[in-house]
Amino acid sequence: MTFRPSILPCLLLPLAVFATPALAAGQAPALPHAAVRVQDDLFLAANGAWLDRTTVPADKSEVYAADLPAIINARVRAIVDDLRRQPQPAGSDARKLVDYFDSEMDTAAIDRTGLGPVRAQLAAIDAIANPLELARWQGRVQGILKTPLWLWGGFADFKDPGTNRVLVMQGGLGLPDRDYYLNKGARMESARAAYLAYLATLAKLSGERHPRAAAQRVLALEKRLAAAHVPAAEATNPARVQPLAAAGLAGTAPGLDWQAFLAGAGIKAGETVNLVHPPGAAAIARLQHELPLDDWKLYFRLRTLDSAAPLLPEPFRAAHFAFRGKALGGQAVPAPRAERALDSLSAALGDALGQAYMHRHFSAQDKARVERIVEVDYLLKPISMERLGQALRKLEARALPNGPVAPKAPLEESSRIFIKDGERCHMVDLAAIRCFESCRNHVQVYFGNQHAYIRKALNAVEERFDHPFNAARKCLMPLVTCCVAKSQLIRKIANNCASLLFTYAYNRFALLSPVLALRVSLPQAQARQTQIIYRGATT
Repeated sequence: MTFRPSILPCLLLPLAVFATPALAAGQAPALPHAAVRVQDDLFLAANGAWLDRTTVPADKSEVYAADLPAIINARVRAIVDDLRRQPQPAGSDARKLVDYFDSEMDTAAIDRTGLGPVRAQLAAIDAIANPLELARWQGRVQGILKTPLWLWGGFADFKDPGTNRVLVMQGGLGLPDRDYYLNKGARMESARAAYLAYLATLAKLSGERHPRAAAQRVLALEKRLAAAHVPAAEATNPARVQPLAAAGLAGTAPGLDWQAFLAGAGIKAGETVNLVHPPGAAAIARLQHELPLDDWKLYFRLRTLDSAAPLLPEPFRAAHFAFRGKALGGQAVPAPRAERALDSLSAALGDALGQAYMHRHFSAQDKARVERIVEVDYLLKPISMERLGQALRKLEARALPNGPVAPKAPLEESSRIFIKDGERCHMVDLAAIRCFESCRNHVQVYFGNQHAYIRKALNAVEERFDHPFNAARKCLMPLVTCCVAKSQLIRKIANNCASLLFTYAYNRFALLSPVLALRVSLPQAQARQTQIIYRGATT
C-alpha cells in the first residue's frame, strides 16, 4: 500500500515500533542459504533461501518477508466499513472517507461520467494563451500534478532548521527517471516504446486527431526535460540548495515567470523557497521559454490524463495498467479494485485516515512509549533550548524518582577505598595508591605490588579527591595527555605492567556498527577473564 509520508509512520507504529519478536503465523524464520558462503556473497547467504522459495503474486510488483501493507489494508478497510454502518454527519471527515472510497469502487458510475472529472482541467489548459498564463496555471495545479518544476513541503530549511520553506524540485517525467529517456539498452528501449504507445492511447481516447504524432511530440519534449534534470547521483546534494525569492529565481533560472508561478501556488510575494536543483531548474525554465506553447499545452493535457486515468472510464484504466502496472511494474493482472481504492484514499485523505487509524490502533500505552523515544530523539536533533530542557527534566525524573542524588564527600588521604576487580576485592589505603592510569573508559589503579581496574572514567574518579591528593598525582598528567593525543605508546608502570590491546571491528550485520574493545592481560599480570565490551557494556 502506498502512503503519504505524513501518515506512514502513524500507520506503521503499532506494527513496527511495538512489534513483538514473535513471528507471524505461517512465517518461516530467515535461514542461511546452504549453498552460499557468507564470505562469498553476504546478501545471498542471508536472503537466498527466502528468495528461492518466494514468488511474487501476479497482481503485485513487489513482495515482503512480512506483508505489512496487507495487514494495514485490512485494518483500513475495516475502519471504512465500520464508519459506513453508522450515520456520519455531512461534511465530516468520517463521511468523506466513506464517500471517497465508495465512489472509487463504483466503476459503473465512473464509466458513465466519461471525462467529467478532468474536463475543467483540460479546458483550463486549452485556454492558456501565453507563457505568463502557462506559469500561473502550473502554480495552481501544485498538489494535483507534478509539473516540470514542482513544489514540495514546507520542510525545515537545510541551513536554518527553525525555518520551514517550500522546496522547488525537478520533475515532470512520465517515465521513472532521466535514464529511461537517455540510456541505451533493450530494457530502456522497451520502456520508451511502451510509453509512446500509452501516450498515443491517451491522445486517441481524449479526441486528438493525430494521436501518434501527438505522442511523439510529448515524448520528444520529455526527453529534453530529462536531459535538463540533474542526475540522481548529484540530485540529493544539500550543498546545491539555494534559498531564493521570485527575483532571485528569475536571475538563477530565467525563462519561467516565477512570480506568476509562485502566486498561482499561493506563495506570498517576497517569500523565500529552497531551489533544490539549480542547474536543472535553469535548464527547465529555459525550455519553458524556448519550446512552442502548443507543445507545452499538449504535454500537460496528456500528463493530466495519465494522472487521472485510474478515475476515468475503463479504456483509460486498462491503458494505465498496461503501461504502469505491466510494462513498468511487471504485474500480470491488476490489483483488486478495493486495494487500489484504499491506496487512493490514503493519498487523498491521508490526515483524516491517519487520525481514524491511530484512534483504533494506537493505545495510550503506545503513545507513552513513543513519547519516551521522542524525548531521547530530541537530544539528537536541532531543537529549542526550552524543549531540550523539558526532555531532560522528564528523563531525570524517571531516572531519579526520589530526587537528585547528593554528591559524595571527597576522599582524603587517610581514607580507605573498596575496589572490586572481577571476582577479586580489595580494601586499599588511599595513601598506598601510587597512581591511576586512564584506559579509555576504565581506570587502572596501582597500589603496592598489585593493580586493579575500576569501571569508571578517570574524570569520575578524580572528582572524589581533594586538591592535596591531586597535587600528589601529577605523574598522571603525561599519561592522560598521551591518551588524548592518541599516542601508540604502550605504557609500562612498575614490574607487573598490563598491556591494553584494542581491536576495532565493523559489524556488517548491524545498522550502526558497535566498536569492540578486547582487553587482554599479559602473563606477568594475574590471570583474569577476557572481556568483550560493546560501547562500555560488558558481556
